[in-house]
Amino acid sequence: MNFESATPETEYAKDPKIKRDDIQALMQWVKDDPNLPDVTEFMLIQCYQVSDYDYKTSRKLVETLYDYKNQAPEIFTGQDYDASKYQMKFFDVHYMFVLPNVTYKGYRIIFTGLKNTDPQNFDSNFYITMSLKTLFSFVFEQGSCPGYVVISDSFDYKFNHIRKMNFMAMKKLLRFVAEGIPIKMKSINIIRAHRISHYALTLMRPFMSKEINESINLYSDMNKFFDVIPKECIPKDLGGTLPFTRDEYNGKKKV
Repeated sequence: MNFESATPETEYAKDPKIKRDDIQALMQWVKDDPNLPDVTEFMLIQCYQVSDYDYKTSRKLVETLYDYKNQAPEIFTGQDYDASKYQMKFFDVHYMFVLPNVTYKGYRIIFTGLKNTDPQNFDSNFYITMSLKTLFSFVFEQGSCPGYVVISDSFDYKFNHIRKMNFMAMKKLLRFVAEGIPIKMKSINIIRAHRISHYALTLMRPFMSKEINESINLYSDMNKFFDVIPKECIPKDLGGTLPFTRDEYNGKKKV
């Protein structure tokens, strides 16, 4: 899966806080450590930025990232999900894309939701693995940013979706998001929330870190949501003013 569209040079040019000497030192450290795989310069830059440009903190994040990959291969690799047929399957069932406009604070917005609402088509492990691959593709395509905001549309989730959820895999995913992901996740906003949304969140809260718990916001009222995320950032079929629907934009940026 060839992620990179942004490059180390575009990152150096965009962010003067990146110290080339620190990145070179990180590259040498990775090369000398037999327990680490090859880590690209671009990935090291992402870890460095998320670590507030601190060399030692960056090393810890890299170690944590690859520890999680080794500990949870079922969510990081699983089957060979690189093939285009798996990408098509994912986007046939799920919405996941980066919206073109940013928040007031300059955060990029990742939208997720169900496209095919039939629980028969929901595969929890496949969803988790492909969501991670798609998320990383966004980062490696667009480069760094001040942070990400996730908008998750919960309206079409049913009780049978929750029954099919692999909660052990979700626990690993949530720990990874809290401790090992080279992305500044600012908030997770669950929109069009209903009884099932609250039930699912209640089941998952014991697996979440304090930081993840505090970053989650539920909105049953879209007007209250638009007080936080402007309508200019949201597709028109959800009450926003972007000139496209979710179906028209979904999968536009393939993995």
